[in-house]
Amino acid sequence: MLVQLALYGVLIPALVAGVIVVVAGRAWRTEGSAPAIVGPGLAAGFVAGYWGLLGAPAAIPIDVTGWLPHLAVLAAVACAVENGISSRAVHWAGRLVVSLVTAWLLLRPLAGSSWTTGQAMVTTAGFGLVLLATWYFIARAATGEHRLVGVGLAILLAASTAAAVAASGSLLVGQLTGAMAAGLGALFVAMLVFAAIPTADKAAGVVAIVTGGAAILGFAYSQLPVVSLLLLAIVIPAYMAVCTVIGDRLASRLATAIRLGVAAVIAAAAIGLAAMPPAADGGSGDDYDYAYGDDS
Repeated sequence: MLVQLALYGVLIPALVAGVIVVVAGRAWRTEGSAPAIVGPGLAAGFVAGYWGLLGAPAAIPIDVTGWLPHLAVLAAVACAVENGISSRAVHWAGRLVVSLVTAWLLLRPLAGSSWTTGQAMVTTAGFGLVLLATWYFIARAATGEHRLVGVGLAILLAASTAAAVAASGSLLVGQLTGAMAAGLGALFVAMLVFAAIPTADKAAGVVAIVTGGAAILGFAYSQLPVVSLLLLAIVIPAYMAVCTVIGDRLASRLATAIRLGVAAVIAAAAIGLAAMPPAADGGSGDDYDYAYGDDS
């Protein structure tokens, strides 16, 4: 089991994402096309991890977990389009559509069974907006003064989400999210070695949709506490808030260490709370599984 997880959940996603990003990034470094490959590279690594852990993705999944690779590819397409179109209105429209589609596909089994139509619409819109905000904050953090800090924060978010979801009872979704963290780790190494490799903001949508989608699954179908969900959502915003508070009053390395320390503490708290016995508000995993049922 551990060997299989290490191979399909870590090594293969990292190799696929790393090879695509490095080969394409270096091949196109003089043409300005390299940024468009980062999102598809990470999505390809995630899909490879999913394939290794669960088999080939179904064209039309019968359970919500099966939508994660499709959504990763959809987010990768949106990221690639952003790199080819300069209109910010198009960027935000694409992000909003992908975020809302993700929330709807992942929460659809609950509509009509435990929620009214109005509750389903409000909840889907709410989670969609959270995904949209996560997309924005990942992209914003990745374009900061330290190009490696942004991908480091994305790794922290993906790894802590994987750990929290697994600790709350959904080991499978946690393993899949770990595949995204592995792909980001490969991107980090590639950026460390090759200066031409684009930053993580070029793949912010893929990271946001996969990690945010995993958190939604953990909350809605497992025992991920709402407090853990909220803490995961503010990991990167908290880092940026500390940036604003500290400003230029401390040395650059010390300030970065403090910011990352705050983000890590929040992520650790989310994991710790997820590992505790489930509270009454910890999602609806006792009543629902991941399947759509026979009527879909």
